[in-house]
Amino acid sequence: MSNTAPWAFIALAGILTWVSPRLSLYLFVLASPWAGVNDVLGWDPRARWAILLGLRGAWEAWGTGASCVPRTACRVWLGFTVLAVAGLWMGNTPLLAYELDAPRSALLSFVAGSCGVYAIWQLIRETQQLRALCAVFTASVLISSSVGIAQAAARYRLGVPSSRISGPLSNANYFATYLALAATALVLLIRLKLIRRWFGGIACLAAMLACGLTLSRAGVLAVLVGVGLAWFSRSDRKLISARIVGATAAAVLLAAALLASYLLQFRRNVTNTDEPQRERLVEAGQTVEDLSRLEAFRYSLQLAGEHPLAGVGFGTFAARNYQANGFYVSTHNTLMQVLVGTGLPGGILIFCLIVALLRPLPLQQRRQLFPAAAAFGICSLFGDYLQAIEILVFFAILYLSVRNSGQETQPCAV
Repeated sequence: MSNTAPWAFIALAGILTWVSPRLSLYLFVLASPWAGVNDVLGWDPRARWAILLGLRGAWEAWGTGASCVPRTACRVWLGFTVLAVAGLWMGNTPLLAYELDAPRSALLSFVAGSCGVYAIWQLIRETQQLRALCAVFTASVLISSSVGIAQAAARYRLGVPSSRISGPLSNANYFATYLALAATALVLLIRLKLIRRWFGGIACLAAMLACGLTLSRAGVLAVLVGVGLAWFSRSDRKLISARIVGATAAAVLLAAALLASYLLQFRRNVTNTDEPQRERLVEAGQTVEDLSRLEAFRYSLQLAGEHPLAGVGFGTFAARNYQANGFYVSTHNTLMQVLVGTGLPGGILIFCLIVALLRPLPLQQRRQLFPAAAAFGICSLFGDYLQAIEILVFFAILYLSVRNSGQETQPCAV
């Protein structure tokens, strides 16, 4: 790919973002799950696009004199970002130069995703614009789910070993997490009457089906729990009630039954074969994968204990794990990703950021966010998603939808 391609894209995206910021934002949301483009181009268009949108949102805030993002949240985010950059810059020994490429890319994705979040909150001001944004998000979920379903139809019936479907994200677990969160959010968007019931219902069912086809244990559990909570919970009722507890217990039991079968046969389902030798090989491969993740979690606990204040550098865990143990495996846990990379100060800042965003919301609106938070909590135990642009965009849309529910214009923090 030519070195001029990124600059040409930046120029075109910049012109579109300046002339028609909301159209650019809608197209960005539509393309946000397509992280796999990075494997083809060698660079991620979403990151550059998101930064341009963030700058346009900042210009909008400066021109109107009103910011729709709580100032406390902006300050806390800036503090965490400075901490992450400083830690990566000063704490990169004994890593080699090429081993820092992946951490720098991860940090760039986090910053870019944050810029996308800021742009969504700053550029979408009216209910009509929010409806259009939710419709684009629903279309994006439906397209991504259809790609995954098509992959499953093509791969799982070949009768030869094949990888699990990853949709446009090029990673099965990230794809499953995105689908689980999206299906949960679509139920809420239907409840808030921001999307048409039939459109959201089709997209939700497609997302649930594609999530199951990823054969991700965390994803299947998350989509069942998230959608179940979103379906049964009500914003005007207690968050913890007999109904909610019963629905959650039923979802967990059903998920446990499905996952018990999956643990024994998931590779057979992927390869569609009954050959004993091949089945033993794929089961052995899964055992090695699970053990490597367990080893990564244990080593992340060790590093967090050894470097509780400064961390070891944002995104550098995989390279350090490879040097120490021979496994190039990330933490596979979002909480440990924060604590290992930026230490306790980073964890405290992330917690303060969440509090700063939730504090302006009434209790009823916080309850509406709980199903998605529960689903993400499950997925974050088995994956590091702080740099996932599509997940940050998802939460931006969900938060804005809940915050703006019942209002004609978005409330702005002065």
